[in-house]
Amino acid sequence: MELKTINYFSQSMKPIISEISEVLDNPNHPEYNNLLNDIQSIDLDELNKFINEKDIDFYIRNVKNIDLERKAFFLSDCLYNDIACRRIETLVSNKERPMPYDSVNLKNILINNEKLVDISCFEYNNGLIFNNFSYRLCPSIDQDNSSYWLFQEIIKLIFTQQKKFYIRLDPFFEKPINEYRPMLYKMTVYGKPLNWERLKNMQKDDFGQFINEKEYDKYSKTDYIWHVEKNEIHFTCEELPTIESYKIRGSRYFHAIFDKLTGNIIHCDGAIRIYNKAELDNRMRIHVKSVDARKVGKRVKIFKTNDILNNQDFSKLVVSFFIWNDDLLSYFSKNI
Repeated sequence: MELKTINYFSQSMKPIISEISEVLDNPNHPEYNNLLNDIQSIDLDELNKFINEKDIDFYIRNVKNIDLERKAFFLSDCLYNDIACRRIETLVSNKERPMPYDSVNLKNILINNEKLVDISCFEYNNGLIFNNFSYRLCPSIDQDNSSYWLFQEIIKLIFTQQKKFYIRLDPFFEKPINEYRPMLYKMTVYGKPLNWERLKNMQKDDFGQFINEKEYDKYSKTDYIWHVEKNEIHFTCEELPTIESYKIRGSRYFHAIFDKLTGNIIHCDGAIRIYNKAELDNRMRIHVKSVDARKVGKRVKIFKTNDILNNQDFSKLVVSFFIWNDDLLSYFSKNI
């Protein structure tokens, strides 16, 4: 189903189902007719399957028009998945200036070979502003707000410690500042420092794996390794998507370098690795400690810094990047 509203909803700043309701309630909305067209093009067999599998009637509040409400929820799910798929496709594009860097407003902004931009090029006002347009950090997984808490930690480090960060912008998000009304979220995100003294004295690699047992989550397991290289320890951690989810999200992949002499982090970056089904099947069979595991899929950087970070700031970045991964939150809240 080719959705006429996908470009509009790909820049949504609130849950898509909420915005669909707002458009339906306003016949003068510029997307109203496109939305009706999308609703009318829904395949009824697919709709009924969705209703039964998701038990969607439990969420319906407008009993006066149950049929329209069901279609709105179905369309929201279609848009959610299609936008996530399109974002993945855009992020692995070989274009020299992929979206949004190819826009008229950003055509002259400098990007590096990893498609990252220096965050200092932007003004900050509850978001990133450039020439009266707003931008945001690229989501790390299919959830639209998955990079929200990471961005807050990055901004804190920039303003309180003058750290320098490079980030990947969301390819679909470019809004005039007068239309920019971001959602604000509250959540306590904190990872206590690990046993850093033990890391300083580590002579052998330390690694582990967490298996996710929550069926409703879209990730299957999380691998990590602390790899010793002379006076440095390289931390690598990857959260792998389920086989069923590979089209709408990649893995979350984190890398950092710990200096054993100073006890500080001297490099830190977060990325997503995008797999096809065969690649993910192969990756599932091996641990991230294997060199072969790092050769599979396409890596897309989300952020990077080469500034020195202390243990506490590093821990906050990790758990913010892996938001909703309870295993890693617990791991960084305990001594190893």
